[in-house]
Amino acid sequence: MQRRRLIIIFVGIFLLLILTVVLPYVIMYNSLHEKKENHTLIIRNQDNTSHEVTVKLFDSNNSSIFNAVSYTHL
Repeated sequence: MQRRRLIIIFVGIFLLLILTVVLPYVIMYNSLHEKKENHTLIIRNQDNTSHEVTVKLFDSNNSSIFNAVSYTHL
């Protein structure tokens, strides 16, 4: 009985530690990775590499009114 209780406590502490490490990363990744604010798209660059970004803007008839490619070099 005592051994089972210790195992339950150990598993609970282990799961709590996993949640404190994994959960903040998941929340941060999902909320900041591609966050849209009005017409702004924010992309987090975590590894300081070059990226190609393509922007397409459509009107209410789904007709393309703007299309641009931007390169960022570090």
